[in-house]
Amino acid sequence: MAYQVLARKWRPQVFEEVIGQPFVVKTLQNALSSGRLGQAYLFCGPRGVGKTTVARILAKALNCRIGPGPNPCNICSSCKEITAGISPDVQEIDGASNRGIEEIRNLRENVKYLPTLGKKRVFIIDEVHMLTIHAFNALLKTLEEPPSHVVFIFATTEPHKVPATILSRCQRFDFRRIPPEEMARHLLRVAQKEGIQIEDAAIELIVKRSEGSMRDAQSLLDQLITFVGPKVTHEEVEELLGEIESALVSEACIAIAERNPKGIFETVKIAYEKGYDLKEFYKAIMEIFKDALYYLSGAEAKDLGIPPWKEDLILRITRSLSPEILSILLGLMLKHFELLRYTDEIRILLEVILVRLSIGGELLPLGKLLDALSTRSDTPTLPISERVAGQAHVGSEEGGLPQRDTKAPKDWEGFLESLKKKKPMVSRSLSHWEIVSLKEDELVLVPPEHPVLKDYLKDPQKISELSQLLKEYFGKEIRVTVRERKEDLAERRSAISELIKRFGAQIVPNGTIQMD
Repeated sequence: MAYQVLARKWRPQVFEEVIGQPFVVKTLQNALSSGRLGQAYLFCGPRGVGKTTVARILAKALNCRIGPGPNPCNICSSCKEITAGISPDVQEIDGASNRGIEEIRNLRENVKYLPTLGKKRVFIIDEVHMLTIHAFNALLKTLEEPPSHVVFIFATTEPHKVPATILSRCQRFDFRRIPPEEMARHLLRVAQKEGIQIEDAAIELIVKRSEGSMRDAQSLLDQLITFVGPKVTHEEVEELLGEIESALVSEACIAIAERNPKGIFETVKIAYEKGYDLKEFYKAIMEIFKDALYYLSGAEAKDLGIPPWKEDLILRITRSLSPEILSILLGLMLKHFELLRYTDEIRILLEVILVRLSIGGELLPLGKLLDALSTRSDTPTLPISERVAGQAHVGSEEGGLPQRDTKAPKDWEGFLESLKKKKPMVSRSLSHWEIVSLKEDELVLVPPEHPVLKDYLKDPQKISELSQLLKEYFGKEIRVTVRERKEDLAERRSAISELIKRFGAQIVPNGTIQMD
């Protein structure tokens, strides 16, 4: 038996097998069940996400001997012929090579004939946007008054090129890129059924390169199996796809985070000697730092699509850099990337950029820098975590934590430490908040200066989650109160004073500002 490529062998044959398009599938199945069927459908979306596949399943469902129903039987002669692509009642037309008015005139003549075996004649026109304007005009006449036994299904990657007169006569369905986690699960299932051993990191690379296209992903997997055999490793995928080694990117990121300029020279040298595109190498580093910033800001690893190896790297980076420094570094990286686009000496410039980032010293946001310059005290400022730790033994009503049983001390620092294993991102996000007081039934916090982290507890769900975590740790209900930072409060008061001064405004009893 001739070999069948994976993209064809594993093409879905019923709606339940379609991956990543739940809205499209459910709507079509409901229409088939209720009999509320249109005569023209427009399937829009990127390549390889299932447009033509769903069109064929719909054609089978319309012509199935036991249908029309939400799923074809795949047993009757009509279903088998459509699956094999030999049904006289289902005609597939390539809009790119049959785009002229003569082809559409032939189609208009063809639609007059009744179905041979099934109940409907289905015309699937792929890449319909490629038709000429005259062909569209000719097609429009048929769409205005189509025969009852005909259904049109148009597929396109560029719906904006389809005339509005055609769009208005179609039921439109937008296909999305297939989510990475769904694609990874499907590829792993295909590999297992094909007897292929493949590493999770290798699947992650295939998914990344495919950009949401299942057809591209299956074709890549097919190519890899042909190239390396029944056992596929991460390194082999990198080599075949020309991907920059993840280990090399990791070493460069760690060298920047841990201020190791020597490591920068070594990684750039290796990347250059292996023939990697140094711009892509730099972009891979930026992507890691972007994910690290999002991670510290409270984003979930699964939402970012972070594989295990990258999560370990991000954890190491975030141990060395605060969110503020990370955001500054990332901003500098984005700014310097423009320089790489306009130079012939890309290796030298890349080395200079990365070394400057790695030896930049303690980068400070502008506000903190001004504070540091304006202060007259020689007393060093401790980080928030150290100030809080120092307050752990102070019983002040406003500024410190109440003393607790020394046999089982439970304080803010202990709470954050307990979160590191079960909720590491929550722990990191909260560690940058300043604690005002922790009383018997209330926790008072002040947000940090960071533009992302200061909004962390504005989400009611985050407040609710924190309250539940506090209850689990301290064994009682603790109310969470967020106070404004003194700087923000002073700025607001200053603005109010300015309004009163300029416009003769006054503060009325309900707390609003009224102007004459």
